Amino acid sequence: MFRVIDTGLKDFSYNICMDKALIELRKDGLIEDTFRFLRFEPCVLTGYHQSIYSEIRLDYCKEKNIAVGRRITGGGAIYFDEAQLGWELVFSAKSIKIKNLDDLTENICAAFSKGMKKLGINAEFRPRNDIEVEGRKISGTGGTYESSVYFFQGTLLLDFNPENMVKSLKIPIEKLTAKNFDSILSRVTSVKNILGYIPDLESIKSAVLDGFKEHLNLDFYESEISKEEKNFLNENISFYSSEKWIYSKDFNPAETKIISEIYKCAGGVFKTFAKVDEKRNLLKYIYFTGDFFVSPARTINDLESCLKDVQLNEAVFKIDDYFEKFKPEFHNVKKEDFFNIIVQIINKVQFLKNSGVKEEDLSRFTFVNGMNAEDIASAEYILLPYCAKKPDCEFRNKDKCIACGECETGIAYKFAEKYGIIPKTVISYENLVETLKELKIKGIQSYIGFCCKEFYVKRNEAFKKSGIKALLIDISSPLCYKYKKESDAYEGRFNGETKLGARVLFKIFDGRQVTVNNKIK
Repeated sequence: MFRVIDTGLKDFSYNICMDKALIELRKDGLIEDTFRFLRFEPCVLTGYHQSIYSEIRLDYCKEKNIAVGRRITGGGAIYFDEAQLGWELVFSAKSIKIKNLDDLTENICAAFSKGMKKLGINAEFRPRNDIEVEGRKISGTGGTYESSVYFFQGTLLLDFNPENMVKSLKIPIEKLTAKNFDSILSRVTSVKNILGYIPDLESIKSAVLDGFKEHLNLDFYESEISKEEKNFLNENISFYSSEKWIYSKDFNPAETKIISEIYKCAGGVFKTFAKVDEKRNLLKYIYFTGDFFVSPARTINDLESCLKDVQLNEAVFKIDDYFEKFKPEFHNVKKEDFFNIIVQIINKVQFLKNSGVKEEDLSRFTFVNGMNAEDIASAEYILLPYCAKKPDCEFRNKDKCIACGECETGIAYKFAEKYGIIPKTVISYENLVETLKELKIKGIQSYIGFCCKEFYVKRNEAFKKSGIKALLIDISSPLCYKYKKESDAYEGRFNGETKLGARVLFKIFDGRQVTVNNKIK
């Protein structure tokens, strides 16, 4: 039997503190299994493992009086306001028979979808944690597990404010692209958009509960928050509005010299930051941020602690030991994914030692297919995006450059000439795929390329499937993503000009002895 409570419209600190109260009090046996409805005053909340600085546009939120906070569950940053209805369950593992968190997610989302169908909304679960209507998201979900107690939550878009939803967040383009949508309006929908109106909240809540009754065979009774919950709120609510909590997983990358790495796997996108003592080959500390889910929530903190002040070449073994000992439960994330992240960081450190680049330059680099510092010298091609040329350049959509000095593409072409590397202007995504196939056929072992990290995260399979080692350098202004013009860019029709930051090429090669065509340059 689940009790049902509705805490109404509250600020984020109340709602997050109440989430924690539900979990802790259920673990202690002081409350029963609970289904809660809730609503938020305007705010943006990061997932438990995310960086405030990386995910939220703090200047916009300050201007619009949008509060900023942090959830106790994983997942991505979300904008909340009165036009969303939150729903969540906290319950003993004995109450609902499930195999794991993935099974729980599928079953709870199926139950919620059944409730939506009672309102005439044809909602369906879409892995890994969304509920959609004809390919458009209407509810996001997430959960965690602690001491035999499950906590699972979701939000239903009754209506939405697209401006605040987009501008308050540093929209993770990699998430947009994973679902093949070009804009926020085309990838989300709402109850109002589908039905033409918003039913009264009591009707919506009744439909949701009916879906859970039928799909999971649950029984409900209405209740109020308990004395224990009120006491917990009084004692702890101030903590969840404090900077200590909101920035508890955070640091400002702009103010810290670190090595960064972006890694995408089935379970989400990891944005990793590491501080390394390169002289001693020591990993001083590492932060794993991102939109992934893991139980228990402290797993990432504990793993980060295990990796403090360890030798880089021992980090993989530390990760393996941690997984063997504690057996954390991730959603579609394996320990091998953490191995891959560490290997990429090691490659960057080795490169830092053997080249003339600095840490801030290194953060622009992505090594693909096992590329390492020793392979850079044997790169035979350099791939350059057409959008780095002037919009009115007669060679913009051609594989040609006369190095006139009007754009940075000419700098890259001069670099290529100096070091005997073949330059290639890529004029569309299809042209990139064709070019990589050609390089594969020619037996090219490695190349250098320029592209923004957003593009790489979206299209990383094209690079990986080629099997060719590559050093990809992030460009400084991915304008097509900023202005939602990525489709135009892929087809060669984007009319903006990006900045390559091409002089880093000379830092790479001039800071070391580089062998090109068996000659020392």
